[in-house]
Amino acid sequence: MIERVETEELERRHRELAALNAIANAANRSLRLEEVLEVSVEKVLEIVGADAGCVLLIEGPSRRLSVWGVRGLSPELVERLATMPLDGEHWQREASFDVRDLWRISDSVKGIAREAGLGSCLLLPLRWESTALGILLLAGDGDRALGQWSMEFLMTVGEQLGLAVRNAQLYREVQRELAERVRAEEEIRQRHRELSALNAIAATVNRSLDLEEVLNDALDKVLEMMGLEVGAIRLLDEQGGTLDLKVHRGVDLSPQVVERISRARIAENPPLAEALATGEPWIMEDVSALPVVRLIGRRDLKSLAVIPLTSKGRVLGTMEVVSLDPREFTTAEIRLLTSIGHQIGVAIENARLYGYLERQLEQL
Repeated sequence: MIERVETEELERRHRELAALNAIANAANRSLRLEEVLEVSVEKVLEIVGADAGCVLLIEGPSRRLSVWGVRGLSPELVERLATMPLDGEHWQREASFDVRDLWRISDSVKGIAREAGLGSCLLLPLRWESTALGILLLAGDGDRALGQWSMEFLMTVGEQLGLAVRNAQLYREVQRELAERVRAEEEIRQRHRELSALNAIAATVNRSLDLEEVLNDALDKVLEMMGLEVGAIRLLDEQGGTLDLKVHRGVDLSPQVVERISRARIAENPPLAEALATGEPWIMEDVSALPVVRLIGRRDLKSLAVIPLTSKGRVLGTMEVVSLDPREFTTAEIRLLTSIGHQIGVAIENARLYGYLERQLEQL
């Protein structure tokens, strides 16, 4: 009799160790949290003979449970579990969850599961050291005995899954940190490119104090940097009601067309009016339907950026750059163009001042 009991105990231990090894292999197959939980739940259900189950992870910031690896549970039950609040008298709003909270959470989950008509229900805590991670929910049809496994075995299953969950969470955190670091490094590289571009523009516009030369050099450099072919610079007239075309690139215009577009009335040109009124870049994704585009005969023009040219808080004119393909100007490009607009505006102010002083000297 004793030998038979011992044999049965050894067989049970052997069965449980084999089961634990199979669950560990399944849980450690991946470091992706979703895959870890999908495979783990499926393997545990297969081994313990449960009909349905899932893993409920504690989401501390949202004070909710997230549901993973769902097998055999109704969508209604999953929804109720996912919306079960972890607050009230048992949990302080600012407090973190510890292992003791798992038992209170388990009681709430068990009540919801019973209301949903689940038969035999088993809840295993998932933890890592003293940190509460979540719960493994297993459900049977009542005829199949979830109780055939020892409590030691079931708790070890919970510990194995808890460790796998924690490893996957750490992996996700590391991946997130790496992604943030990559973004930060890209931001640094982008800023370096912007500074280099601004330095190139400054070197270009400061080569001369002749206004026409400044405008031509500035537009050429901006188009080169942006990889564009079409652009123009307009300056406000003394009355401030029109923008006079000073330089343009990328379009062959007849004298008649130049005459018609050389003075743009601000009130009749929404893109120019918007940029002048706000002092901010104005972007238009498709300009092919604008009257001026039809006038110059370039239906292939697509995206437009109008950049105010500013100095000492005043708008002196605009720079317009146009792409031949649909283009979404990025935040970084708009930021760069805004800074370039300020640099060109300062150069225009300096060239005008220089011209004024030259004229004054000539009159002496």
